[in-house]
Amino acid sequence: MVRFTNSVRGRLMLRSGVIVLLLSVRFAGAAELAGKVTNEQGAPLPYAPVQVRQEESSSPAFGVNADSTGVFVIRNVPPGRYLISADYVGHDPWREIIELREPLRTVEIVLRTRPIRGQDIVVTAVRRLEATTAASVSVSLVTDDELEYRGVRSLDQALETLDGLQVFRSHSVATNSVSIRGSSDVLGGGVGNRVLLLVDGRPALNTDSGGQSWSLVPIGAVERVEVVKGAFSALYGSSAMGGVINLITRDPLGTPETRLVARYGAFEKPPAWMQYRSGLADFAETSVLHADHRGSTGWLVYAAHNRSDGHREASDYSVWQAYGKVAHTVFPGLEIGGSVGGGRSHAGYPHRWKSLLEPLKVPDEKKQDRQNKGWWNLDLTTKAGTLEHGLWNAGLYTYGMESATQQPVAGLSSSVTSQRMGSRLQWQKQLAGFLTQTIGGEGSLDFVRSDSVLYGNRSARNAALFSLSEVLFATGQRLDFGIRGDYTSLPGKATETLVNPKLGLTVPLGKTFFVRASVGRAFRSPSIAERYLVLEPAGGTEFAPNDSLRPEKMKSYELGLTHDLSPVLKMDVAAFVNDYDDWIYWRELPVQTDGRYRFQVANLLKVRMSGVDAQATLEPFQGFSLALNYLYLRAEDRTPGRSNPTIPYRPRHTFSGVVVFTHGRLRNTVVVRGRSRVEEEVFAAYQVDAPRGFVLTNLRTDYSLRRWLTFSLEANNVFNVQYEEMARFRMPGRSFSVGLAMKR
Repeated sequence: MVRFTNSVRGRLMLRSGVIVLLLSVRFAGAAELAGKVTNEQGAPLPYAPVQVRQEESSSPAFGVNADSTGVFVIRNVPPGRYLISADYVGHDPWREIIELREPLRTVEIVLRTRPIRGQDIVVTAVRRLEATTAASVSVSLVTDDELEYRGVRSLDQALETLDGLQVFRSHSVATNSVSIRGSSDVLGGGVGNRVLLLVDGRPALNTDSGGQSWSLVPIGAVERVEVVKGAFSALYGSSAMGGVINLITRDPLGTPETRLVARYGAFEKPPAWMQYRSGLADFAETSVLHADHRGSTGWLVYAAHNRSDGHREASDYSVWQAYGKVAHTVFPGLEIGGSVGGGRSHAGYPHRWKSLLEPLKVPDEKKQDRQNKGWWNLDLTTKAGTLEHGLWNAGLYTYGMESATQQPVAGLSSSVTSQRMGSRLQWQKQLAGFLTQTIGGEGSLDFVRSDSVLYGNRSARNAALFSLSEVLFATGQRLDFGIRGDYTSLPGKATETLVNPKLGLTVPLGKTFFVRASVGRAFRSPSIAERYLVLEPAGGTEFAPNDSLRPEKMKSYELGLTHDLSPVLKMDVAAFVNDYDDWIYWRELPVQTDGRYRFQVANLLKVRMSGVDAQATLEPFQGFSLALNYLYLRAEDRTPGRSNPTIPYRPRHTFSGVVVFTHGRLRNTVVVRGRSRVEEEVFAAYQVDAPRGFVLTNLRTDYSLRRWLTFSLEANNVFNVQYEEMARFRMPGRSFSVGLAMKR
């Protein structure tokens, strides 16, 4: 019995020792670090990246992204001392040293909202959150705080001071073109657009012209604007040639907020010889936003009305907008949501000036021309899982626009209604500590209904599959390789199938010094308007349809660096070369027997856009910041046999600067922007009136009357510069406005 008891005791001791040994071995290489990322109000920060790096070690950092509720788990962490860090857009970075000794360590990460600017994290470059320094392409970012203190009221204003971008307008709210590194044309209506616009990652282009649908999301519902430059068809498909602009809307599960904004102003009265009206031309806007959440459900509603008499004849407008968004966390790791929006506008039709001596008037026969527009969108989304175990993103969406133009004197009227219905599915997983894989697919149906004088009734089908692999090497380098295949089908026409790859590399040369390089291929399918346009309604120009248009193709090369020269001075510089083939442009056909001119859209040119863009930020002390941006662009027509190598509307130099000074309750903002002259006009008859170079200055002062109430005073175009961004379209002179913003 004693022997048996001792035997049993011995076996129990042996087994206990084995269990202790196994637990020790498990902990030695498999500890877990878990926690939650929130802001000061306790609201979760979804998908925030959390990284750990062993203290006093040259090994690279590793980590995960939190899930949709801010919860994260990092497994297989050896015991030791670690620097744990977390970053999130619009918040100060969080850093802490921890000692990891037990098998499970929990950490609560609370990020403080940053009042001025956050440029650390973006989602567009690799379809998930990553630091801008890790991106292999040039990235620019504008947050809602910057939109507020600059007094931005439209998306084109948000973009006009970013490096590498150029905006062309026919009047203050009619954006003809947003161009990245010289990519897009200024033909109007979005034709010739080579910049892809996204809203929360899904396309937002007019299905008839291919231009950006800026009105689909009001500026007050935007949390940040991300811009990535270069060929991105490997991730996003057609039109992502110059780059991608992604509008990230506010998160309903974020910080609760109620905001009411009112503004009133007027344009300075021009000299008597320039006046087109006897009274003062004024403008006003009101908007309201409310965002809140109860438990796991959050919602956001926004409404706005803007109106203006216009700074010149036929530039008046009245715009109504509404937008709503909801999100619900079913359980940790599963979130569903949706958004709906719409609006209407009534405006004068933008026409060129009557003459150089009457730049604020339009021809007499154009004074009664009007344009009415309407738009709407509906989105349904879901997110499930985590990056570590597999993160799914899926969505269904539809959006549409309608436009009607009346030209009573000319006896012309036209209308067009366009709609897109689409779906998208994406899966991401961190397959190993060094490899992250993304795969997905998209599909859409486009419908256009228009008068026969435009392009009739048309439709198109689009489908795509894409893959992106991201590799993090032990020495800190990052390599990403993406590839995408796109299929487009138009009834009665041969299908188009294109495959576009992209390769990028980021190399750290120090803690704050990164070098990047990328090469990629992109394309743009001809729009319905380019294929089938019969009559351009603004000027009555006739076109011959061209159903044989081929997709444009482009090869992009970039070499750049990001460097923190000091704790207060940061810079980013990139050199680029973009080679376009089968560039789509207008060509003049032989004059008709009745003397009328006729044009056709065709694949005409081989074009090279090359240059350098740069940005620098300086924050020498708390309450002061300076941001400088510059673009040098060289645009060349390399088509064999062409005698004129100049491409229209590609100014060589574009620059801007933003200064913000805050002291106590007072905040002052100075925005300076300008560019050199336009060397070539689209039409030879307008060459003498090609826009000259200009420099503009805007001032804004905000004074906090209460913690929740702010008074603002603005002076735009302070020096009353008379200028055009497009030939014969005079832009606004000096204007003044006052505003009140209530925010709780």
